[in-house]
Amino acid sequence: MTYAILERLMKIHKKIASGCNPNTKDLAVVLESSQPTISRSIEFMRDRMQAPICYDKAHNGYYYESKFDMLLFSVSQKDGETLAEAESLGPLRVGKRPKFP
Repeated sequence: MTYAILERLMKIHKKIASGCNPNTKDLAVVLESSQPTISRSIEFMRDRMQAPICYDKAHNGYYYESKFDMLLFSVSQKDGETLAEAESLGPLRVGKRPKFP
């Protein structure tokens, strides 16, 4: 997952969590993205991240059915870069010291 995708998911989360009931059109404008991309992102959040996102027809927008925290977004950029670098080193073997560049 790229930083751009993570940033888009974070912004969608913040908008929904704010209680302003954003819809795909509003989010697409704010995030400078297409409505299908926003729809796929919301579907990903529901299916893969278990985000309790619901659509409210009366308010024409999305809301969280229950409290939801995206813990992924509490990782600092430096920590994220460190994790990405560690992932690029491959799996560690038990009993051997990892080789760092």
